[in-house]
Amino acid sequence: PRRILILWVLAGGDLAVGEIAKAIGASVQNTSHHLRIMKGIGILRAKRDGKTIRYSIADKDRCESLLSKAPKSVIP
Repeated sequence: PRRILILWVLAGGDLAVGEIAKAIGASVQNTSHHLRIMKGIGILRAKRDGKTIRYSIADKDRCESLLSKAPKSVIP
């Protein structure tokens, strides 16, 4: 459910870890863990913006497919 929420949040555009964590109601550490895994399997990409790393969706088709299959109770 957390990773689905992350995809849903990032569908609106690039965000930093802290912004994503706040949006999904999780700690920065927990959010970073999920982002690292999602980046590793190619769903997300990361881009450095000064001291901040901003995450975005790398594979929009795969993201849309995952979100369409997600239980409606997970997505706000």
